[in-house]
Amino acid sequence: MSTVYTRRLIIVVKAEHQAVANTLSAQVDTVGGERTFTRALYPAGLRQVTPTHYWCNWAMTDREHTALLARFGADTAVRPGRVYDTADTWTPDEALAAQDLAVSIVA
Repeated sequence: MSTVYTRRLIIVVKAEHQAVANTLSAQVDTVGGERTFTRALYPAGLRQVTPTHYWCNWAMTDREHTALLARFGADTAVRPGRVYDTADTWTPDEALAAQDLAVSIVA
């Protein structure tokens, strides 16, 4: 039987919260959750070497969705992160633009 992914969350966390966010994600996804927040983000349009944020675009089951939101809501260290539910029609580009972030450094 295959896993049915019915939910998707786009989550952006500040760089200083990356380790905590990965730890919380590993509690939900024991196979690879500790590597959830590895995609670096930078201020849009700025040349900068150090990322200011990390993000994920996670397809998940209803159980994972509930568990992840409970963990991120309960941990005040990660709460400064932003959760975008694609059920609310957020796309990755819109979520990043809402925080004036970009995936790569401007050359």
